[in-house]
Amino acid sequence: MMKLGEMRSIAIPAWRAFRVKRLDVLGCTARCETDAGSDVDPVVKFEELGEQAAARFFGLLHHLEDHLQCRLDLLTSTGVRNPSRAHTDHAGGCAGV
Repeated sequence: MMKLGEMRSIAIPAWRAFRVKRLDVLGCTARCETDAGSDVDPVVKFEELGEQAAARFFGLLHHLEDHLQCRLDLLTSTGVRNPSRAHTDHAGGCAGV
């Protein structure tokens, strides 16, 4: 399984391309407890929604799946209540993508 630092190098260009404001991870990835069968559960908050919201969501989903090469359950920040998650803006360690 890819480490969080490697995921960060894939996620950062996607932030710009899909106008992502914040990208966090939940579950075993956030706790650094992944193995070969683990999936990734990112939570995305876009800069703004609009007519292209679905295209940006699915574009980001496919981009991350293609580059991470693992199962991915992309969620939106409005679809998750009070999660325990790792923030991508955190510097280093297991705390962020």
